[in-house]
Amino acid sequence: MIVFFLTGTIAQPWMHLIPEDKKNSKKINFHDEQKAFYEYWQGKKIERSRGYKQFKRWEEFMEARVFSTGELLNTLLWEEQKKVFSQKNTSANWISLGPWETPTDINTTTFRQGSGRLNVIAFHPSDPNVLYAGSPSGGFWESTTGGNSWTTTTDQLSSIGVSDIAVNPINPDIIYLATGDGDGGNTYSIGILKSTNGGINWQIAGNNLAVQDGITYRRIIIHPSNPSVLIAAGSYGIFKTTDSGLSWTQIQTGEFKDLQFKPGNPDIIYAASYNRWGGADIYRSLNGGNTFSQLTTGINSSEVNRIVLGTSPANPEIVYVLCSAASDNGFHAIYKSTNSGDNWTETFNVSSANLLTWSSTGAGSGGQGSYDLAMTVSLTDANTIYVGGVNIWKSTDGGSNWSINAHWYGDNGVAYVHADQHFFAINPLNNVVYSANDGGLHKTINGTDWIDISDGLQILQIYRIGSSASNPNIVLSGTQDNGSMKYDDGLWMATIGGDGMECIVDYSNENILYSEYYYGAIHKSTDGGYNWHNIQPSGASGAWITPYVMHPTNPNILFAAYSQLYKTTNGGADWQNLGGPNASGSLRFLAVAPSNPDIIITGDYSSIYKSTDGGNTWNNVGSGLAGNAIKSVAFCYDNPQKIWITQSGFSDGEKIYMSTNGGLSWTNYSQGLPNLPVNCIVYEKNTNDALYAGTDAGVFYRNAFMSQWISFNTGLPNVIVNELEIQYMSRKLRAGTYGRGLWESHLYEEPAVPVAAFNSQIVNSCTGDVNFFSVSTGVPTSYLWDFGDGTSASEMNPIHTFPATGAYPVKLIVSNAFGTDSVTQNLTLQSLPVTADFRMESGITCDAPAFVYFVNESANGNYTYSWDFGDGFTSTELHPYHTYNNAGVYNVKLVAYGGFCSDDSLTQNEAVNINSGNSAVQSMLMSGISPTQICCSGTLYDSGGQGVYQNNTHSIITIAPNDAENVTLNFNLFDFEPGSNGSCDYDYLAIYDGADVNAPVIGLYCNNTIPPNTIQSTGSAITIEQYSDPGVTGEGFELTWSCLVSENKINFHEEMITIFPNPNNGNFYVSSKLNSSEKIIKVYDVSGKILYQEIVKSKNSFSEISLKDLKAGVYFIKVETEGRICWEKIFVY
Repeated sequence: MIVFFLTGTIAQPWMHLIPEDKKNSKKINFHDEQKAFYEYWQGKKIERSRGYKQFKRWEEFMEARVFSTGELLNTLLWEEQKKVFSQKNTSANWISLGPWETPTDINTTTFRQGSGRLNVIAFHPSDPNVLYAGSPSGGFWESTTGGNSWTTTTDQLSSIGVSDIAVNPINPDIIYLATGDGDGGNTYSIGILKSTNGGINWQIAGNNLAVQDGITYRRIIIHPSNPSVLIAAGSYGIFKTTDSGLSWTQIQTGEFKDLQFKPGNPDIIYAASYNRWGGADIYRSLNGGNTFSQLTTGINSSEVNRIVLGTSPANPEIVYVLCSAASDNGFHAIYKSTNSGDNWTETFNVSSANLLTWSSTGAGSGGQGSYDLAMTVSLTDANTIYVGGVNIWKSTDGGSNWSINAHWYGDNGVAYVHADQHFFAINPLNNVVYSANDGGLHKTINGTDWIDISDGLQILQIYRIGSSASNPNIVLSGTQDNGSMKYDDGLWMATIGGDGMECIVDYSNENILYSEYYYGAIHKSTDGGYNWHNIQPSGASGAWITPYVMHPTNPNILFAAYSQLYKTTNGGADWQNLGGPNASGSLRFLAVAPSNPDIIITGDYSSIYKSTDGGNTWNNVGSGLAGNAIKSVAFCYDNPQKIWITQSGFSDGEKIYMSTNGGLSWTNYSQGLPNLPVNCIVYEKNTNDALYAGTDAGVFYRNAFMSQWISFNTGLPNVIVNELEIQYMSRKLRAGTYGRGLWESHLYEEPAVPVAAFNSQIVNSCTGDVNFFSVSTGVPTSYLWDFGDGTSASEMNPIHTFPATGAYPVKLIVSNAFGTDSVTQNLTLQSLPVTADFRMESGITCDAPAFVYFVNESANGNYTYSWDFGDGFTSTELHPYHTYNNAGVYNVKLVAYGGFCSDDSLTQNEAVNINSGNSAVQSMLMSGISPTQICCSGTLYDSGGQGVYQNNTHSIITIAPNDAENVTLNFNLFDFEPGSNGSCDYDYLAIYDGADVNAPVIGLYCNNTIPPNTIQSTGSAITIEQYSDPGVTGEGFELTWSCLVSENKINFHEEMITIFPNPNNGNFYVSSKLNSSEKIIKVYDVSGKILYQEIVKSKNSFSEISLKDLKAGVYFIKVETEGRICWEKIFVY
């Protein structure tokens, strides 16, 4: 069945250029949309967040796969991947190289770049620690630890893209998946899958509708009390099942992206249609989804291309819709209904701010609404709304006013959340808000501060890789959405942001690295990736992924294929345009013969060009090939006349061609390959023409003695492989996958009697979790593990949980047709000491409510915790935020559970102290805006506390004490990295004379311009901004602040309070006419610091106060009773 491109493409304003007859027939193929795109952008300036980059990603994925016809054959994908599963695997032993944790910036250990894109987050109905996440090309993931760790069960499905997840609310072992990529269209869909055992196994839910008809579903909802009823929204309409997915009925035609039940009444269902040309509408069912009718009152849908819905059980009658504009894919408006959709009122529109653009202020036009559009509404307050495009915005008044809540790099001190928000959800069990975005998964507990919980999600979408020849532990990866990353012996570090493309590690020097942005923006580092500079040839622009290669014997020579071939002989300092070949567009592949570097092959998708004189002259050598897109080329290591090329697309038997005469003629070399795109090929030197090919369903192997290709996939997920490289020192094959990160296997071995061997990795002794890796040789075909605890496994690389600590004899038996071998190793799981430990941010303050952030620093254990905050509230979060609503002193207790090890607990007495007499102790955040500090005195540290401040920080705090006339800062320590040329353009501390960063600047300080010891505001507030770049740090700063209480703001009552004697030496009496059985007496200095306080529980009008150590000066006394506050001055000599 042909799949036309009504789904998965990035709907943008250029779609208006599609001919009307094709719009009406809905038979728009790839070439139609591509033509419209380039017509629209001709002569226009390319701007951020206008959809250009999202289209180019989609174009890169689809163009080669549909090259000849512009149409995708989804049924072929399904059938061919089933064939791949049935093939016998060879000697591969693939293991993941990660990233296991979200890579941090190479210059810091704090700024988290991103793990990969997520489309959705879902929840267990009764356990708040069980989360489910769906990746567009990385599968279904489950966490049982609240996001602290993740596992996947979908690596061997025919498609590992996930657009939505629905969990049965009564039986959570039943889970449904909508496969594919409903936002980006960068992977395949095989319809709706169902699991009945908590996600361990999956099968097609009912009939094979989506596989046959190319439907991509974006939303599935389950009836809350009758879970056999499901409603699904997709590219061909709304479908309903009443038998748990066995059969589906189409209820409504059209294209739909969102569905929601009315809270408390599942007979009412809201649906949002999708129309790239404008005319997206809201639909409603009043009979449980049997029929839907269009709602139009109050909304100008002709200007809208996409809508997302928001409801809240706090007020079920309210419905919100967030609309993106068909004209430019930016923000259109937010509408609100207070009567379940009968009528709608516009609450906010683009004339006030563009909530979908990149700017933290809402400035600019355009956006990416068809790619990233999200909304959710608080479950306890229907006026609190979150919306997402590139960034996250929040309203607390029902959508009338909006403020930036999180920003894609933390601009102006706003909290950092990775760009491009695809889905928001609130867990009803704990009201935690989650964001699924291009970097992974973030959450906020308090609605302000966001936490990245992507560690363990191995979903990185890799375009290209570059392995070091001299150091087997170094690999560069160019990734979608998350820049270029460096793997160094298990540690992942982010080196450059954006989208990363081709990567090279200099084979003579592992510290010389080459990375690339899109269109051939090549960058170079000479210090292992810490610093980079652009070496792109002037005026050159290439394909989305521009190929470039290094000369095989001179690492200073590089070739780069733009529309013509460029050459540098000095590592990129200068480039020469070689003037050819005469291709029709951007060049897509490039190779230099290892045994004769004057022989070069390059080309576009339809042509192959060869030079035998180092690129000076060219000949077309592509005659006789099939009409599919050419993706990659490989030379024989020692014979430049032997060449192999790979082809994309779905033409059976036309995958790889070989030439033995330098391209004069070609022979089909595709035997044994599935009818799937072949994306890359690599030749293993010093072999009998051993080749590895990366496809849309894994890796295949062939050598000259074989009559066909064989599967080389043992241990590898069913994932798109974009690039393969061989690391000869370790004899490993590396695979860069599109959705499951970086993998490696040993090279192919001829079958022989196997020799058993394995390694183990103790993940956590206290939980009994151990990873086992077979490193057996001789190509075993079966594995049998005996773990010594009465259990066994047959996987090659199992993950096992032992029942207790202790010693276990672990045995591995491997077999093949030539024989059997076994090996036993003793494994000891020791009981490790569990240590409970934590620290706090802002635990000492002067006023409630107080927001305190607890940082768990416990060691070992089973990663489950229990907090007692001392005010009657508890938590099981790893790093909880807690709000103290009342003043007082609180003991805080943390229990770190040990699992098989002993539990440990720590109680910090008086950990939190909230008292009006306190001087606050505060540290700057790493990113974001701290709550305004209203204490009249305190101590402020940089974001590193009393240690060195971190890289990549940007945070703001305002000090605005109550009744202050001014605020004074006194610096005790200052050390910030100096900038260039005497400036502060690297790291700085900025101080503003007012309540925000828009106030006048008092100064911008670093080690070039050290602040004076004392700085004083002219008004009642002062604002401090900390910024640091990815480079050098320092000791930071420590300052104390104080305030002058304005006499004009003090209501003196001389007739109610008498001080005698006055003046005095610090000993005096207070006489009060306030008739109350309880009075609070406080004495302040002029800075507002409390020097003395007493609660007098007597109607006696006299109180004696003795403060003998007071220095001479003016002081204030406050007498407070219920309903009355009186002030008076004291003069001390």
